[in-house]
Amino acid sequence: MDHNLSFIEENYNNFIMDIYDYLTNIINKLQQRFSNQPLFTSIKILNPYEWPKNSHELLYFGDKELKNLLEYYKHLNFHDNIQLPALFDSNKCRKNG
Repeated sequence: MDHNLSFIEENYNNFIMDIYDYLTNIINKLQQRFSNQPLFTSIKILNPYEWPKNSHELLYFGDKELKNLLEYYKHLNFHDNIQLPALFDSNKCRKNG
């Protein structure tokens, strides 16, 4: 996919549309690549901009995402062929939650 982002002042609106199209394509490709990855979508709970503004909604926000993160990181992981231990004990996390 070839994108050329350049403009002259008279074509500023076209330039903005090119940027919009380009960014839309990037977002679509990322969504396609990670569409079934609960880990990546669960990380949103770490972003305060994603948090609900309503304090009642905030009480229940992220329960499913936290469960996905706990499930993923309770297992041994590998990086550069080195076995890494689980980051935490999810059972202890549930008891302390």
